[in-house]
Amino acid sequence: MNAKLETRVWEKSRATKSYKLILLWLARNADKHGMITTSRARVANAVGVDRVTVGTAFRRLRDIGEIRTTPKLVGRCHMTEVKVIL
Repeated sequence: MNAKLETRVWEKSRATKSYKLILLWLARNADKHGMITTSRARVANAVGVDRVTVGTAFRRLRDIGEIRTTPKLVGRCHMTEVKVIL
């Protein structure tokens, strides 16, 4: 858990609605450097949205400069490495 990062999300994020909820989940589960490798399905299940919403949120959060993403292929699983940069 990265409580400092989660606090920064609450205080500084410009994200709205489910996008902020996704960003909070990412921040809560990120390491001390703000990094997390996860799948869209895992985020969707944890937050209670569908994978399309997670993909849209990742694009929106990238556009407003709150995360950076890098696609990863782990075995046969499509993962995304996310850095929360608030």
